[in-house]
Amino acid sequence: MNATYGDTYRVRLRSLEWATDLIRELRHSEDVDAVSVATHWALDAVYDLFEVYRLAAPIGKDHDGWLKDNDAMVIGGLIFIRGEKTHQGVRVDGPNPFKKYRKKFESFADLTDWVWADAATDNPRYQQRLQWYSKLLAGRALWVPLDHAWLWFVDNSPIKIPAQDARQVRGWVEGVRPNYRSQTSGGAQLRGSL
Repeated sequence: MNATYGDTYRVRLRSLEWATDLIRELRHSEDVDAVSVATHWALDAVYDLFEVYRLAAPIGKDHDGWLKDNDAMVIGGLIFIRGEKTHQGVRVDGPNPFKKYRKKFESFADLTDWVWADAATDNPRYQQRLQWYSKLLAGRALWVPLDHAWLWFVDNSPIKIPAQDARQVRGWVEGVRPNYRSQTSGGAQLRGSL
């Protein structure tokens, strides 16, 4: 097996993990652009992982059939919405609709301010992936299907993922965290850590 695929796969997994962690950190952020950037980063990581997967283990031309047969419909839904954001210029994240029904959905309303938006397309070419997206992603907290995708890519890796010991990597970066800016009487103050 090509060692390059293993290294590339590991880097893409790390990218998805970081982007998902950042989305989780931003779950109550009012910075719409920051949430969108993190979501787009995660979707690009899922797409890149799928492409490396296909190179390492050819899956044939019927991607939808393969995704269904391999219990990867969430991946199909994420790839679908990644295509919508890239090729149609649509927003894929949206405000949590349950926030306005706080009394009825108290626990979910406080979980996050951001969920997957409803998809709006009628392209018959992608009806299967649209159905997966609508059933498995739309209305859910942004990070939930991304965590599912990460675990699927780890559990179903077609190649041995090369180990990497953080203690052996000079300057290892654990992850990314947002720095929040708040207004105080003494001027702007940065909070958070990198």
